[in-house]
Amino acid sequence: MSVLIINHYPHELTPYEQLYESLDEQLVLLTDTESIDTYPREAYAHIEAFDNFL
Repeated sequence: MSVLIINHYPHELTPYEQLYESLDEQLVLLTDTESIDTYPREAYAHIEAFDNFL
């Protein structure tokens, strides 16, 4: 199973790979282009960014 995360905050505010570590599930992150580079790509199965996120 995977966990889908829909987010527009930077990693400093929402370190999902740490928050959901105990689930031992793959993380898929949908975020805005301004925040994408703040997330460690190796911690997520897939990251997708959108220009007009909101």
